[in-house]
Amino acid sequence: MIATTIRNTDTTNNAGFPPAPPEAHQRAVGANLRGLAIRTEYARAREVLKVNPYDDDACISLDIALLEAGFLGHAEWCHSESRIPAMFADEPRLLRAWQQGQDAAALEFLAAP
Repeated sequence: MIATTIRNTDTTNNAGFPPAPPEAHQRAVGANLRGLAIRTEYARAREVLKVNPYDDDACISLDIALLEAGFLGHAEWCHSESRIPAMFADEPRLLRAWQQGQDAAALEFLAAP
């Protein structure tokens, strides 16, 4: 049996459009993971606090995750991104912090001369 390689020299996909560049796929995948690191840190800190409510490092990590959610909201408003990060959708405190970041950016824009 002879193995042959079929090479597709067609530069369009089945719909007739040129293929998307690789960075477009990375952006699409990354868009679904917005806030993943923040959510991970928040969840880790929350679980540690369930075991030991007096763990100072976990308290600080929880506060930092909330601050980072606010920073993300602010940065995303500046880049015209108003969709709620999927990673925050079921976590009210992260969602509230993200929304406060969006609100702060909007207020800064309105207050600018």
